[in-house]
Amino acid sequence: MFSVSETTDSEESTTPFCPNPQIPPELSGSASSAPAGPAVAGGSPTPSAHVARSATPAAAPAIPAVRTPGTITFAFTPRSFPSAARESRSQEEQQWLQNQAAAYRRDGALNDEDMRPHERDPRWLKERGDTFYQRGNYLAAINAYSHAIRVSPNAPELFANRAACHLKLNNYHKTLEDSSSALDLLKPPVQVNQTSRLRCHVRRGTALLRLAAFQEALAEYQMALSLDPTNEKLVQDVEMVRKLAEDADSED
Repeated sequence: MFSVSETTDSEESTTPFCPNPQIPPELSGSASSAPAGPAVAGGSPTPSAHVARSATPAAAPAIPAVRTPGTITFAFTPRSFPSAARESRSQEEQQWLQNQAAAYRRDGALNDEDMRPHERDPRWLKERGDTFYQRGNYLAAINAYSHAIRVSPNAPELFANRAACHLKLNNYHKTLEDSSSALDLLKPPVQVNQTSRLRCHVRRGTALLRLAAFQEALAEYQMALSLDPTNEKLVQDVEMVRKLAEDADSED
């Protein structure tokens, strides 16, 4: 058994004196009012340094600057079908569109976007309109003549032929409008355009007759007869319209 005085120096240095057994030896000096010494080189700072650092208030986070307003533009891929492009079969869709355009073209439903260069020629369009008229497809003929008029608006035969189509479809006001446009372009009145002018007056007279405008219709038929006095059919038509006009006046 050893006495206190017999302990070695190494034993005293490895077990320092601690007055309070509940406080670890390495923190026993933190309660002292003396300033803490410097940190040991290569080690952690002294306990008082921890206390001082924790007492320093944290810096407020920096507020980002307000963003500059701007405009974002975007465009969708043009689509002829409601499905998304990633779900489509482009080759099959294009083939379907081409078949539809060919069918419309065959039936006379021409579309400006689908028309080929030669199909924009007013002479070609007039021939198409004449063909449709002979087949009885008056709507297709009107479509062809209308396209030709947009390309060549000073061709009286296009208005005259379209007026004939409107008359077949009982579009009497359209018949009057196109026939009048053709007559305005058939100037000066010469022998070359005499037949065309005669037909325009007959169409206007027919449209007015079916609109029950008998006196106006009679004037148109008389104008047509003046261009061809020997036309027996016109002579009969004039007499018939005159009788209808007289009957209408007597009823009034």
